[in-house]
Order: sequence, then C-alpha cells, then structure tokens
Amino acid sequence: MLKLKEKNSTVSDVSSYSLSEKEFEELFKEYEMELRYLAYKYVRDWILVDDIMQEVFIKIFLKLDSFEKKSSIRSWLYTITYNQCIDHFRSKTVKSTVLIENVAEVKEANTDSAEVEAIQQFEKNWLYHTVNSLPNQFREPIFSFLF
Repeated sequence: MLKLKEKNSTVSDVSSYSLSEKEFEELFKEYEMELRYLAYKYVRDWILVDDIMQEVFIKIFLKLDSFEKKSSIRSWLYTITYNQCIDHFRSKTVKSTVLIENVAEVKEANTDSAEVEAIQQFEKNWLYHTVNSLPNQFREPIFSFLF
C-alpha cells in the first residue's frame, strides 16, 4: 500500500500531502480497477467509465493536498468516484442523449393526434350510416366488402 508523504500541517486535523509522479502512478495502479468497477456499477457503460476515470484521476491529482486524514485514502477515492458518476448523470449531455434516444418512441406512439382520430371516426360513422340507408340489394355487397 502506498504511504503518503506529509507536506506540512497548519491545522492539527488537516494535513497536506504530495506525491511524486512515480508515487501517483503507483496510486493509480493500486486503485484503478476498484474505482473502474465502482463507476461501472453506476453508469453501466465501459466507454463512459473511461471518461469518468479520467476526470477522477485529474481531481485526485489536483486535490490531493486537500485530503484530510479523517478517513482512509481508499474511502476518499471512492467518494470522488461516486461524486463524479453523480455529476455525469446531472450533466446536460446525458439528459439530451436520453431525450434523443426516446424521441423515436414518442413519435411512433403519437402518430395521430386526437383531432385526426376524431375525423376518421366521424367518417367511418358517416359511411356506415350512408351505406345502411341504401336498399338491401345494394347494401349487402358493400357491407361484405367494407366491414
């Protein structure tokens, strides 16, 4: 397990840490798979997981000095990953993607408006009553053909 070097302590509860490039690489290798699986549990798409993990490790790199020793590094990394997944769902791109995917279903479900359906029903009723008013010899062949 990677040991973090303490940079300085200004307050007794909050400690700042720094990592060399090699140490950051070790941290990345140690927790990458765990964090990837955690992200996949939320987004269910490996391509999105790649994007999320890139953001997670950028945040880790930039915010490592804000890590407080109140919890383990593992739980801190899990929290960052979870929050990044939630941020992904809140983003506009996901909302617009979901809407675009559902547009085809909405178009198919609502092909006829209520007005068009009412006009068609009116025409069917008018045709039925008109044919029904014909004499029997003309009405029966038309009914057998239409209805």
